[in-house]
Amino acid sequence: MNFKRIIPPLTLALLLSGCGNVSTDDSGASAAEASSVSEISASSDSSPSDNSPEKETTSSVESTVADPNAETKKELAEYTALFNTPEYNGFLTKSFSKPSEIDWDVVMTAGGGISDKNLTSEEIEDYRVLSNYSFFDKDKFIVIRRSDLEKFALKHTGEALNTDEHTLPWSYMYKYDSFYNFHWDYDDKTYTCFSIEKDGSDLTLRFQMDDNSHVGKSADRIVKATKTDDGLLIRSNEIQWKDGCDPDQSFDIDLADNGESLTFYTYKGYSGAARFILTKGGNVVSTGTLSGVRDDSSIYVKTLTAVGFFDFNADGIKDIVCIGDSDNGKNVILYESVDTNYNYEQCSADETVEKMIDGDLTLNKVKKALLGDNTEGIYNTYNEAYAQVAKLYNMSSSVYGYDYGLIDGNGDAIPELVINGASTTSLFTFENGHIHCLMQKWGWGAMGNHGYEYAPGKNVYFNDNSDYAGAIHYDSFMMPSEGQELQTYYSVKTNYFKDEDKDGIPSEDELAANSDMEYSESYYENHTGVEMTQEELETKVNELWNYDYKPLQGDADYEGLITVLQNS
Repeated sequence: MNFKRIIPPLTLALLLSGCGNVSTDDSGASAAEASSVSEISASSDSSPSDNSPEKETTSSVESTVADPNAETKKELAEYTALFNTPEYNGFLTKSFSKPSEIDWDVVMTAGGGISDKNLTSEEIEDYRVLSNYSFFDKDKFIVIRRSDLEKFALKHTGEALNTDEHTLPWSYMYKYDSFYNFHWDYDDKTYTCFSIEKDGSDLTLRFQMDDNSHVGKSADRIVKATKTDDGLLIRSNEIQWKDGCDPDQSFDIDLADNGESLTFYTYKGYSGAARFILTKGGNVVSTGTLSGVRDDSSIYVKTLTAVGFFDFNADGIKDIVCIGDSDNGKNVILYESVDTNYNYEQCSADETVEKMIDGDLTLNKVKKALLGDNTEGIYNTYNEAYAQVAKLYNMSSSVYGYDYGLIDGNGDAIPELVINGASTTSLFTFENGHIHCLMQKWGWGAMGNHGYEYAPGKNVYFNDNSDYAGAIHYDSFMMPSEGQELQTYYSVKTNYFKDEDKDGIPSEDELAANSDMEYSESYYENHTGVEMTQEELETKVNELWNYDYKPLQGDADYEGLITVLQNS
């Protein structure tokens, strides 16, 4: 979209004389559009980017529009104030091209101005029971009545929203037909409206995030809305990911070869490392910073010279290879996919890859170093796929190294691969020619986490964890989820103290009163989404508890695992 500027006569004279720095771009607007559409802008804020930033910490193009008149300033201030209220602020968080695409979870994050604060003590107590008496802060508590959500959606979009108990991914109680959540304001964002384009009652509002960087996650928002007597009908919100990106290293890409298009944006690093943002449907699915460690020193890739996409971790989804210039010369940074939702994590095999390559770093040389002769990434057996995964771990820098092993997790003919670091556990299975990551470097050994176990042949994994020096104990039973890591299906929270104030955490007095640890009370939780009675839940958990569990631990080094894979 071309944003037109209203230029006063004096400014226009300066422009024509070559003394001004004002740009007008009406090339995309017809005469009819110019007569029916007008724009008002605030001169103190940045105008839309031309994708060529000079500094990372500032907007890429400074506004040169003359000071708006008092009425214009007032209108801009009114929309700034409006969209910094809980009622409207959430509409700026994520992109959507039409109301049916709105993520009501983020719109309602701060309550949307409709959170019910008039709760009875009975409702609060019912929620405590539902949430197993977890930490409770009434001031941060958000309660959305389902009927109020439907009214809110109709008022703010003009379209009916058909809701059920799953419309918001929050706690829900049928008794009150309401959703429950907490809102922590540490991540709240504020915005300034600096441009209004009008076409009758239709508005195009441009907002700038109130921080020092106006690219990437802090990019401008363009909201289309219709003004009514009751307020605004929100039509769309478009985050301007292209603003300030490196157009030479930003691409549309199908990462899973399934026809699903994503966009990979990169942003140069001026004072630090370059970074990337991967979007799907206009919203972030993954981000990355192009930095690493070489010979125990940090390196920061500031400018990308090449980006490649190919699957080097055998999961069937293309991974990301970035080559660029740092103060140390040319470096490669690797990011690998960890699930089917296009989440990516940095792979620390990059330093080893650089040492394996003679001469210039190129994408073909990196691919050869990572995949060897299997450049197509085809795996006919679990043996081949597991060998590739283990190769990546062996190439990754680690002071303590890794232990590897094969286990029988689900009782079929294909074993699972477990890889243990000093304080991490990873777990993989093999499905349809690719690996499926069940655990990606899950931590243990700190903060009361005792590690992970599995029930051979049962497809059940167990973790026990403690908090407050053992005063609260958690038992979690996990199972595989299609395309994702292990998910907790059932859990038990046991308090080894009497929670007199019902806040879910032990006070010093409560701990002192229960110092002998003889008191305990357990709370069972069902995470499956399938309704169960308390008796059914406890029966199921007791069944899982009675399985025989073994430590989820490998017992071979890399060479030992490769030998086993080659001979099985």
